[in-house]
Amino acid sequence: MRLKHFHAYQPICPNCQSQYSQAHKLELQIRSMHPNMSDWVEEGQLFCRGCRSLYPILKGIPIIVPDPSNYLKNSVLHALWPEDESFFFQQWVGECSGPNSAFELSRNYLSTYGWSHYNDVNPSSTSADTSSGLCEIAKAINLKSSGLTLDLGCSVGRLSFEWAKNTSDLTSSHSEPLCLGIDLNYSMVQFAQRILKTSTVQYGERAVGTTYRWVDFKYEFPNTEHLDFWVADVLSLPFSSESIDQQSSLNLLDCVADPIRHLQELNRVQKRGHGKYTIVTPYDWSGQATEYSKWIGGQAQMSAFGGSSQRELSWLMSKSSPYPDLCDAQIVRTVEKIPWRIRIHDRSTMHYQVHLVELIRQAI
Repeated sequence: MRLKHFHAYQPICPNCQSQYSQAHKLELQIRSMHPNMSDWVEEGQLFCRGCRSLYPILKGIPIIVPDPSNYLKNSVLHALWPEDESFFFQQWVGECSGPNSAFELSRNYLSTYGWSHYNDVNPSSTSADTSSGLCEIAKAINLKSSGLTLDLGCSVGRLSFEWAKNTSDLTSSHSEPLCLGIDLNYSMVQFAQRILKTSTVQYGERAVGTTYRWVDFKYEFPNTEHLDFWVADVLSLPFSSESIDQQSSLNLLDCVADPIRHLQELNRVQKRGHGKYTIVTPYDWSGQATEYSKWIGGQAQMSAFGGSSQRELSWLMSKSSPYPDLCDAQIVRTVEKIPWRIRIHDRSTMHYQVHLVELIRQAI
């Protein structure tokens, strides 16, 4: 964790915020710094004086979620996994543990999103079409990073790197522009942070079944000194209200347990009358990720919105919203369809048409 990001974003206790609407700032207790990076906390913890909660910093990654003990219990394999394991080691463990193991499922995700985020900069790519569409999405968002930026559901980090790239000419005399990528998946945050620290992209690219080929290349993204990655929950953001200048939520709305809560948290931390936040989603609803009754559209075809996710989202983020904490949201721009691809294996690719919605939080 970069010290300057801790001091700039001033994380608060997610428990106190979600349960009592109190913004208790977390205190940093450092155990060790990175030996080669003077601004980098490698191990330590964050302490809340309000509820006495502790949030660990492990391998340079702060884990600021409402229940860190339960989170680590469910993520212990990924938290303890060595960062420098060889492809030979991975292949043996993957084949021995089987296709439904936690290890193999994680390797699957890293293959899919590693390709989608970084294949276009891979000099040895074997794909006929190297682009997933992520850079096109980044252009559509119109990334201009000043002040504090959040990339929510950052996955393996590419959009965060693109945000950071657009900070070069925007440094003001008041503050350094910073970007922070957050995700609940420890393996993905670790993947992104490895690139941040070493400028090395490494992952197993799935061929078929449990067979993979090793991807390993160097790539220097610009302005990475402005960037960091944390583990945090987008349904319980550890940031004060009206503290963030701009945000992006890429392919996340239809992947969370409570989409309305995600919208409320986005709007809560956004500064009023300043900056913007952008939601990009294919509305690919699944009962495994989101309880049916909490879908935004995709059901209730006989309702006023005819089951349209776009129309229902527009209503939710307006003065007519049934949620008082969303009535000050205003949609200022939309893009109906942007192509987005994710690679499953050599013979399987999923194609989406994502919807982009850009919003502001209106001044009182």
